[in-house]
Amino acid sequence: MATELPFYGTVDLADGYFEEVAVSDTWFSYSTAQKKAALKKATRDVDKLPLAGRKFDFIQALQFPRVLDYDFKQIIFDVTVAGQIVVPSTVLEAAYLQAKFILDSSDNDVVRAVKNGITSQSIGSTSESYDKSMLPIDFKTGICRESYELLVPYLATGD
Repeated sequence: MATELPFYGTVDLADGYFEEVAVSDTWFSYSTAQKKAALKKATRDVDKLPLAGRKFDFIQALQFPRVLDYDFKQIIFDVTVAGQIVVPSTVLEAAYLQAKFILDSSDNDVVRAVKNGITSQSIGSTSESYDKSMLPIDFKTGICRESYELLVPYLATGD
């Protein structure tokens, strides 16, 4: 029996998030299986970013929770009031928004073309031009802008 890949949050928590923030008119049109698959992909998207620090536990499957070693101190993202180490709520929110982005853009040819760096397209005699350097950072990473902005505090700066 194959082990199921872990992902940030749950479908039920994502449903609750979108009910609470009321930003989605499409999330609830997808099946549970579609949402789960999108959450798995969103988790992979988050985990492939250049993140600051290291995993809290070296054997954990996902990149969060994380520890940042700074001036001989360890800063942990995120600790509850009870001292439980958890995935930060902003990371969960970023994963939910990324999952929605994945589902909403999966059939959108325009979004797919922009992600691929298309700068022009012609129909007569068929011509396309691409320039990856013109892409905003969220398209370069595959992460939607809303998720990327939530994840900025956890990104490695390269310093």
